[in-house]
Amino acid sequence: MNHAVKFYELPTNPCHKVGSIGKKHADEMLFWTSDEFNKFISTFTNPLYFTTFNLFFYSGIRIGELLALTLDDVDFINSTIDINKSFQLFECKILITPPKTPKSKRIVTIPRFITDIIYSYTQMLFDLKHDTRLFPTGKSQLYNVMKTHSQMADVKKIRIHDLRHSHASLLIEHNVNPMIIQEHL
Repeated sequence: MNHAVKFYELPTNPCHKVGSIGKKHADEMLFWTSDEFNKFISTFTNPLYFTTFNLFFYSGIRIGELLALTLDDVDFINSTIDINKSFQLFECKILITPPKTPKSKRIVTIPRFITDIIYSYTQMLFDLKHDTRLFPTGKSQLYNVMKTHSQMADVKKIRIHDLRHSHASLLIEHNVNPMIIQEHL
């Protein structure tokens, strides 16, 4: 904007009126180790949340991507999830939109035991249709559940998005190539 003021006769820099854009200090990046996650996940008896948080930790997908998943998105044979949409709540209406970026459309490989957890969970759902959301919950409910169970497990409080960082840390711990991690996330 300063360039436009100086060279293109823009009267003033509008950024000076609205202040800076973005944050002066980024949020601290937090993550859980495998041990911390295991303490956390051991506090669950509810299959919805047990499945949801395992999927977050072991897949690294975003919250909107997880909340938009349907049965058609899960390949139980190849242990993959097709990320092709995102869940948004706007003015109390559910919107299913394309993923955050074009590169966000991807196939995510998950461990076989996570595929088994998802399969067991789907077997508990009554009259599940192939295009019905698998996880009928919302972001605020997940935040509240995570906060409660973090306290129960006596592990540090992190954000749901930090489970993506936890997943990346898990992959680094297992010597996965950083370029593969980048593509995966």
